[in-house]
Amino acid sequence: MEFTLHHLPSHQAVEQVLGHYAAIQSSSIETYLLFLRVASDVFVAQQKQLAGFGLSDGKLSVLLQFLLAAPTPLSPSQLAERVGVTRATITDLVAGLVRDAWLAREVSPQDGRMALLHLTESGHRRLEQVLPSHFLRLQGLMQALDEEEKQDLARLLTKISQNLSALQNP
Repeated sequence: MEFTLHHLPSHQAVEQVLGHYAAIQSSSIETYLLFLRVASDVFVAQQKQLAGFGLSDGKLSVLLQFLLAAPTPLSPSQLAERVGVTRATITDLVAGLVRDAWLAREVSPQDGRMALLHLTESGHRRLEQVLPSHFLRLQGLMQALDEEEKQDLARLLTKISQNLSALQNP
């Protein structure tokens, strides 16, 4: 998810481009570009940090599902639903995590045709290595905001999230 616009345009540049579109507010476009720039920068920084542990955000999301479901094993389709990805994507993520010995497959006692997955001891140790520093870094990022600002940001991001249909329905 790297945003390739490394230098945001000035207000004047945005105004010049939008000069042909009177109904468009420059503040909406400028805010959107800044939002995208920050989201991309956070994503790239997080990917670099996780890569140092042999993880990606997708792999971490999968591993966290096992902490949330513990001690219950999960099927690949349950994982795909919980993480919000396709079954094909979860298959690739799981294959890497099994190869790294952080997840293990077992046969379902109820349905011998179905595979279940569980977090291995090695997977637990990896999370114990990653999560403290990961959470401290996230906290460090958000320390730029006081508690009221964090609540405001969460409220504003929720409003944007609830309005995503505007991108699909012009």
